[in-house]
Amino acid sequence: MDPTKTGGMDPPSNVWSGRTKRQDLRRVMQFCPAQPYVELEIPRDVTSISRVTFTTVSHDQGFSNEAGRLRGTYEQSYTWFDASIISPSSMERKPSRHVQRNRHAVHEPFRHEVVWDASDGNAENAAWLSSIRGGDTVQLTPRAEFPAWVNFVYEAELEVVGVRSSGESSVIAFGTEGTAGLVPYYRILDRQRQEIRLLVLEAGAVHDPVLCSLKTVSLKDGESIKYEALSYCWGATKEDRPIRVRTFPGTANEGVVDIHVTVNLYGALSDLRPKTGPPRIIWADAICINQHDLAERSHQVSLMRAVFSTAERVNIWLGPSTTDSEYCFRVVRTIAERYTQAHEHATAAKDAITGRDGEEGGGAVTEPSNRRTSEDTKQLHEPMMFQELLPFVEAWQRCDFAWFRRTWVLQEVANARVAAVQCGHDVLPWPVLVRLADCIVKSKQQTELFRYTLMPPVFSHVFEFIGSNEATSIARSAPTGILDVLVDGHALDAGDPRDKVFALLQFGRETGGNQQYLHPDILPDYRKPTWQVFTDFTRWWITTHNSLRILSTVHTERNRGWQRMSAGSPPDLAELGRPTWSFWHGGTASWAKATLALSESAPYRASGTTLPDVGLLECVSGSSAARVLCLAGVRVGTVGRIGTFPLLKSDGQPPTEDMGEMHKAFIKLFDPVGNSRTWIWPREDHKTRDRKGDNEDFWTGSGVLQIWYRDHTQAHYGYGDPVPAPAEGGGWGFPCLNPSFFSSRETVEESDSGGDGSSVKRAAYVGLCPDGAREGDVVVILYGGRVPYLLREKANVVSLAEADADSDGAEDVETDTETETDKTFYEFVGECFVDGLMHGEAMARDGFQRQEFNLV
Repeated sequence: MDPTKTGGMDPPSNVWSGRTKRQDLRRVMQFCPAQPYVELEIPRDVTSISRVTFTTVSHDQGFSNEAGRLRGTYEQSYTWFDASIISPSSMERKPSRHVQRNRHAVHEPFRHEVVWDASDGNAENAAWLSSIRGGDTVQLTPRAEFPAWVNFVYEAELEVVGVRSSGESSVIAFGTEGTAGLVPYYRILDRQRQEIRLLVLEAGAVHDPVLCSLKTVSLKDGESIKYEALSYCWGATKEDRPIRVRTFPGTANEGVVDIHVTVNLYGALSDLRPKTGPPRIIWADAICINQHDLAERSHQVSLMRAVFSTAERVNIWLGPSTTDSEYCFRVVRTIAERYTQAHEHATAAKDAITGRDGEEGGGAVTEPSNRRTSEDTKQLHEPMMFQELLPFVEAWQRCDFAWFRRTWVLQEVANARVAAVQCGHDVLPWPVLVRLADCIVKSKQQTELFRYTLMPPVFSHVFEFIGSNEATSIARSAPTGILDVLVDGHALDAGDPRDKVFALLQFGRETGGNQQYLHPDILPDYRKPTWQVFTDFTRWWITTHNSLRILSTVHTERNRGWQRMSAGSPPDLAELGRPTWSFWHGGTASWAKATLALSESAPYRASGTTLPDVGLLECVSGSSAARVLCLAGVRVGTVGRIGTFPLLKSDGQPPTEDMGEMHKAFIKLFDPVGNSRTWIWPREDHKTRDRKGDNEDFWTGSGVLQIWYRDHTQAHYGYGDPVPAPAEGGGWGFPCLNPSFFSSRETVEESDSGGDGSSVKRAAYVGLCPDGAREGDVVVILYGGRVPYLLREKANVVSLAEADADSDGAEDVETDTETETDKTFYEFVGECFVDGLMHGEAMARDGFQRQEFNLV
């Protein structure tokens, strides 16, 4: 059942309220996907949220080992509800929060109502509410942990109250409107000399106004330029602070103009300026780049590597200090100091043995071992051993440093000669935090008690450790393919979605050289609308690699994954407002694991040795060409019935081996026992759990995986859940996983197994399809594709180049008035698995004719 949603306007006229309610029984155990039960999208013109009310009717399984002591209490209750805020680009605005736990071991439904009000004096509630923005989605998700614990949900309701924009808001769009006063004073930069502007930050006391001026230098002057660079998160643009900028300093026309910058930038400049003495020279993008000049922005973006690599130091500003941040920095500093001391002691011991010239009386030299004993490690990490690890990670998450989610910071810190992390007055070397983040990731493989890391996994993919394990030194990792980098970049946020490409190009194996030599289609150009930046990149990638692997990235997009992770229906592709086949910025990096063909090591070759016909990639003329992708291939059939995949046979046993490959694919895609936790913690990267048993040997193994499957089965069917109607082949599946087993409309006749000479019809093909597939979708194999794909014929195509409907407000594109009545156009649904056609079989069969498919 889809939740019903209502929204209304209450007096006064700028107050908005919205409500959504759902009533149907759902059972959730520890391996079920973290699919929200209800969710509510906040209108884009809502500027703030003042109250959220959560109402739930639910109970747990009604028993436990501690029922006699804890029944009816909320202690050691392992079924609960989480609240999340999801941005339009599929980012969590804040770490999800517990809303309410069920009563321990009570089987009767109970109604709970929880109100978070910005005025109730609870700082955590107020901070959570203040992070909600227009366009975000508030979700309420039932959860459970540990074997036998089941969350029975009967009803839930969300009610949200906020304030709409009055139309006179001073919100700074991308942090640029506040600097409009500087535009008349920006001197045009010389591109040939690679000129940049620097901020001359004058000394001042804590409460003095921030006073500065601008000067222009050339990056070609190299070491003669002395400045530091500021890496920070622009932060919320609803609030700003004034700073004073001298214009034409040192001349008869000298004056002062007041401009407004975001609170975060103001805090950084105020704290970094010297208290006395000469000024501090700093590069800060919001002021040093004329954000109102799109051509300048595009050119300056191409210089970012040089800007940060030339700086003497990069200052990473996380924000003002808090009690939690002071605790975290104190613990990390203690561990870092112990590592430094251990390294110094090891170096001194080595010098004592070898002497300065490396010789010692001509005898054998014995060097100290770099290997650590467990006792050594324990002494170094004593402030944060396992019993302290969870409180540390929880405190770090409460800090909620937005810097680690900003797209541009990855480039800024990766190119730094020296980088330091500052929060208030606390400072740490950047390599120390990277080392710590790596340790936390490794700890996650040993426990499931926490889900978050210190920074998105893309950071650890970019840096690697060098030297002995006593020293904390890092360097840039060898570059990987740009597509993998951009998918990892889903874990980062950007005020301008185009930066999700522009800011990451330097990390790609194919794009990491001198950006002046990049293909024109992927050069940073802010004059392009967002949709074209991504379609140009997609088309360039296909042409460069002779591969369609990039098409599988649609399953990392919000609401287009193989598993449904929203409370509503799949999106209508016709309403996306952009090409359905293109790589896009709003997605979840960890979902890349749950695709058939996004990995370079994917085992399938459905199109055999064929390659994309690159001559067709721009087969539509006119201004609409950028929206259409023309590919050649063969039509296999049409999707008929879609039902539950028969994961287990009717007697509860695993499927037979003749269904092995499709079964393996299903486990990879849907992770039915949470082995990779793709859908349990959907926005965090997790390694596959290291347990006895193996997905690939499920039907012959008898390890821990078998126990997990039985636990999942018991949670759904041990309490009377109706067994879903099977598709073909009998058996049953888990109701928490969306229907994915399809049979084709086309049929074939075969002899009846009864031996009486009669024949029966069966589906010509069966396979797996993602959430969002519909009956009637067309199954095709496209040349150069590793797997089959699903297309949906688009009706009533009159004009392909409609006005750009980008959510980021990019300028409209020229419309094309010509009709395309002589062509058939298709929306791109995604990958699919077709049993028996995954290894080039269709390419060797007669009856499949080459066709051209125009994707829109």
